[in-house]
Amino acid sequence: MFPLDSHSVDFSAPSLETAEFEDFLKELKQVQQIDLTGYKRLTLMRRISLRMRQVGIEQYQDYLDYLEQQPEELTQLLDTLLINFT
Repeated sequence: MFPLDSHSVDFSAPSLETAEFEDFLKELKQVQQIDLTGYKRLTLMRRISLRMRQVGIEQYQDYLDYLEQQPEELTQLLDTLLINFT
């Protein structure tokens, strides 16, 4: 085992990106009635970031705006996030 020291453990506050992502999830829940708060954050961040790159958007707030302007994008996002069972 490797000893832990103050250089190997991150004691900092959550990153700005993490805070923005949490705000994104809250707004998605309020505006679109989609509650993703029970899902693993890293998985959500990775999959939502993938979808954002696919449509050429870099900021979470811009993506929320895009979701409002392009309602069919919500279906695309959910298809990216959720596992469909038949």
